[in-house]
Amino acid sequence: MRNGAREKRGGRPEGADWLVDGVGAPDGAERDVESALRGARWDGDVDGLMARLDGDASVEGARARVVVRRSVLALAAAVTMAAGVWVFGPWGGGGVDLDSWRRVAGGGAGAVWSAGAWIETGSGEAVEVASDAVGRVTVGPDSRVRLVRAGAGEHRLELAEGSIEAFIYAPPRLFFVDTPGATAVDMGCVYEMDVVADGSGLLRVTGGWVELRREGAGGFAGVSRVPAGAVCRLGVGGEPGLPWFEDAGEGFGGLVEGAASGEAGALDGVLEAARARDGLTLWHLVARSAGEERGRVVARLLELVPPKEAGVGAAVVSADAAGADAAMEAWWYDVRRAW
Repeated sequence: MRNGAREKRGGRPEGADWLVDGVGAPDGAERDVESALRGARWDGDVDGLMARLDGDASVEGARARVVVRRSVLALAAAVTMAAGVWVFGPWGGGGVDLDSWRRVAGGGAGAVWSAGAWIETGSGEAVEVASDAVGRVTVGPDSRVRLVRAGAGEHRLELAEGSIEAFIYAPPRLFFVDTPGATAVDMGCVYEMDVVADGSGLLRVTGGWVELRREGAGGFAGVSRVPAGAVCRLGVGGEPGLPWFEDAGEGFGGLVEGAASGEAGALDGVLEAARARDGLTLWHLVARSAGEERGRVVARLLELVPPKEAGVGAAVVSADAAGADAAMEAWWYDVRRAW
């Protein structure tokens, strides 16, 4: 718009024929915009776009892949529901199937992975599996992974030993991975997980976030929320560990693991070394401590991440379990803002 006004033809602004219908010629300003955006123009080649994104190993690239795949899947689902027919997935080589998994790379590529079946890899061997509804999972060398179930309400794997790398674009709480130490609940993420013979292991999240949960746990004591940039021990016997950010100071992770196991002096070290960003770890420590120890952790977290809502700190250490849980959830949002 020039000087606050433009001449109109037939009730439409000048240039609207080109802007809306693609006919006529753009004016000077519109040519400048078109020239600046020409390099970002997409020609509709989904396979080409995904190939370029797959070549980007950065977190930003991973996030871009999540957005593109979610968008394409959402469009496919909308068309399927409206027309009542299967549509062809841009990366599946066939119709979008929301209830099955298939091998897409490695041994047995192209085969359907059926519920109850195990994938066992040898040294130096990897297998990639995919689901149109969920995402892709790479099973690393020397690993044993079972597809427990796959359906509209839940997709669940069991990682008995070894490693997986998961790239998930499913809605939250649709994809689960059971391990001897905890169940990983996907919240839309990219992550790696390793399990060793004794059932212990490590989760490393590089995009989005994952919830580690002890099955049947109530409240916050049996849950670990692990965001991008953080790691967490899977634990043994169903108890998830305490998460911490990998960019914390040297030795911080060891102190966190020591505090989780009750090692003398470890809690003091965590409280002293913690930054505001490490409120992630302290928030989880609050849920797993009691008495005088809980009071110390709450006091330090109050210093690092003061809650916006009045009375949260007092409520967390009160004897009212329901009120303490509500206060913990309210505080969680303040903790997240400190990252």
